This record gives sequence, C-alpha cells and structure tokens, in this order.
Amino acid sequence: MDMEISISGPAGPVSKLHAALKSYQPVIKQEKDRSRLIIHSAYARLDQDLSIISRRVRDLEAALVSGENFEFQVRNTACCEPPHRKIVEPYQPVTGLFVRLFDPSKRQETDDQTVLLASGQAFGTGIHPTTGMCLKALHRMARHLNKFNRFSVLDFGCGTGLLAIAALRFGAARAVGVDIDHQAILCAEKNRKINSLADSFEIVQGSWDKVRGRFDLIIFNTFPSLILNTGQKISLHLRKRGRAVISGFSADQSLVMEEFFSSTGLEPVEKKKQDGWACMVFRKQSKTSFAGGGRPGTAQ
Repeated sequence: MDMEISISGPAGPVSKLHAALKSYQPVIKQEKDRSRLIIHSAYARLDQDLSIISRRVRDLEAALVSGENFEFQVRNTACCEPPHRKIVEPYQPVTGLFVRLFDPSKRQETDDQTVLLASGQAFGTGIHPTTGMCLKALHRMARHLNKFNRFSVLDFGCGTGLLAIAALRFGAARAVGVDIDHQAILCAEKNRKINSLADSFEIVQGSWDKVRGRFDLIIFNTFPSLILNTGQKISLHLRKRGRAVISGFSADQSLVMEEFFSSTGLEPVEKKKQDGWACMVFRKQSKTSFAGGGRPGTAQ
C-alpha cells in the first residue's frame, strides 16, 4: 500500500528540509511554490520514514522564528490502523455490540447494540487488535464511569467512524469525528447516515486545527510517529478528569508512550496488550490547564 506524507511550511525551511532528505530512500517531490513536500512511502515502512523525517523537521524548526512550523498530513490512513481482512458478518467485538455490513437491498433497522458499516470497507472494522482494544476500553468506561451518558467524544483520525459510533451506542451524548483524508470523511458520513446518527455525530475534515473546545473523552488510534508528533494536543482539548483512549502502537512502545503523555499532564489508568499491540487509557490530571478556545465539545 502506498502512503503519501505531505509536509507544508515556509518556502525557505521546506527547501532546506528537501535538501536534508534528498539522500533518503522515499521518492520526494517539492511543489513549484516550494512550500510543500510530497513523500511516498510503503505502508510497511511508514512509521520508520515518519520517525526519520520528524527528526529532520525538529532540527529545522529549532531555528525558525515564532509562529513558523511544519504541518504533517498522511493520506490513506482513513482507518488509523494497519490493513487487515474485511469484516465477517456479523462480528461481535465486545459483549452486547454487533458490527454488521449494511446491505442497501435489505431493510436493516438500527438499534443500540448494532453498528452498521457500508459494504466493502476493508478498514476500521474493529477486527484489528488496536481497534478491538479501543472498543473494549470504551465498553468498560460506559459500564463503570458515572455520567458517561453525558460524555462528549472526539474521535481523532476517525476513519470509518466506528469508534465514535460505538461510543454513542454505549451511551455517550455526542461525538465529533475528525480525519484529514477526504475518502475517510465520505466513508464516515455514509456510516453516520446508515446508523441514523445525524443529530449526535458530527464529522469534520482536517487536523487538530479544526478541533474546537474540550471533550470528556478523546480517542486517538493511529501511527506511533503521528501520536508522538501531535499527541500533546490531546491535553489541550480534554476536560478536567477527562479520559483519552490511545492505541496504534506496539507493546514494546508502551513505556515511551506512557512517558510522553505523562509529560503532557495525563496519567495512565489502564494498560492492555494483545498480539504485540497495546492500548492505554489516560486521565487528565486536575492541575493541567486548557490553553485552547471555542465552545466546549464542538469542532468546526
């Protein structure tokens, strides 16, 4: 699978980054206005490429003036998880929740125990361990946390929207799904419609710059390098004592992730591992302040 990494920023620094990466293996193209690089990477080496590129970016950003920085975008990450086989209908990732393929030729009623996914979707179905562990974490929260039925949820890198829809099925009040990939947005929009969630599930195309306000729960199931590059935003958009479910990284990277998020004001409250993958639940420490703005629990 071919992945596309896009890096935007001031023309001068972007040109320096291009020069610094010329000896690196992936195919790199600089656009005519010099403000954007396009890098093609095979899925199998995406995290390695992002790690190397990120180090070059940090070196260059240290010399930039205030307000200048690079912006990363990764395409074809709609599912925010590694590729896997298509869903087998019906699938029960946790007790009391079924994931089924939507068949437009049949009448399929929606209910609180079913998530319908548009037929033919190969990603974001809950079969991969990272998504499965996230679903189980959401299920435990719904059963044990007070006022879960009032929770606002942000599913960052929502892909198909499965995790946000599951949170709503478990009783959350509303959810916002954000993804940078246009195809993922179209996919999530279709799943929102067939699950009859137009009033409680908002979908926004973009990155953290499109997120406004604070949420009771943030779900972030993506690639390790992207987690470490943008994960500090979670604390800014999490309400006091709010929870964050984070996955997409290997079990071997758990300590690195724990140390990283602890430095942003989050404390681990749950750690799970499955088939070499890991999922962690963090809670925002009460002393952490919010530095963002906007109406709480709303993305624009």
